[in-house]
Amino acid sequence: KFIDRTFNIQGKRMIEWMRWLMRFEGISFHFEIVGDILTDEAFDFLDTVPRGMFQFEIGVQTTGEKGQAVVKRKQKNDRLFYSIHRLVQSNKVHLHCDLIFGLPGETEGDCLKSFEELIELKPHELQLGFLKFLPGAPVRKEIENYQYRFQSFPPYEMIAHKNLPVESVIYLKKFVDIFDRFYNSKRFQFTIGHFLKTWRPVEFFNQLLRYMEENKIFNRPLS
Repeated sequence: KFIDRTFNIQGKRMIEWMRWLMRFEGISFHFEIVGDILTDEAFDFLDTVPRGMFQFEIGVQTTGEKGQAVVKRKQKNDRLFYSIHRLVQSNKVHLHCDLIFGLPGETEGDCLKSFEELIELKPHELQLGFLKFLPGAPVRKEIENYQYRFQSFPPYEMIAHKNLPVESVIYLKKFVDIFDRFYNSKRFQFTIGHFLKTWRPVEFFNQLLRYMEENKIFNRPLS
């Protein structure tokens, strides 16, 4: 795993490194990249790499312009979505995307909108996490402005803010659990793909959530 958070900031350098690494058969390599700056030259190269040898992680965090502005994140969504689509269609590189729930000013609806926009692109894995107030993190400057409540101990995870009440966070926690069980586990790819042709993604996973709660199997391990 390469720990550079922006491995493709120099596109030609990324290609040179990956071409050199291709000599190591049987080893897989993980990179964190910036999704909206991948070039057409990079895509042409990535179409030639061995399937499964490389994994890309794209920290999307949010597709909402409001949340992006507060955390001073510059992201071209159109280009980002194009990049994800190209990588998924090529299916040579395993694609892992991240979203963060609880960013300043974002509501429950904003969180779910980001989720739906990404899941429709069908990344191989989509990690849904919650904002953390690590010591020294710039987002700590927004604690008073957005009336944040968060854990006073590691991992310092947010509990609520003025636009996202505790009830919404509890629901989103359950939603994430269901999503991990059924999507990220990769055990139901065909079935989920079939349902998502006609169901909105949020409603589909909400149905699973309701069923498990109504039948009191939400917190039980499932075979």
